Amino acid sequence: MMIHKYTLMTWFKRGWRLWAKALGEKQGNSKEADKIALWRTMIIIQAIITNILISINIIITWLK
Repeated sequence: MMIHKYTLMTWFKRGWRLWAKALGEKQGNSKEADKIALWRTMIIIQAIITNILISINIIITWLK
């Protein structure tokens, strides 16, 4: 069980590092960079949700 948890945490840390790099240039120290990456992630999630809601509204309007 511990091996699986360790592998999952390693995958998550690697994935977070790659995602943070994809978001843009590192700003500040490591903790600060993580906070900035989290804010950028929330902005991207908000944009995706907004786009989905706009698309749903368009589809509903077409079906009326």
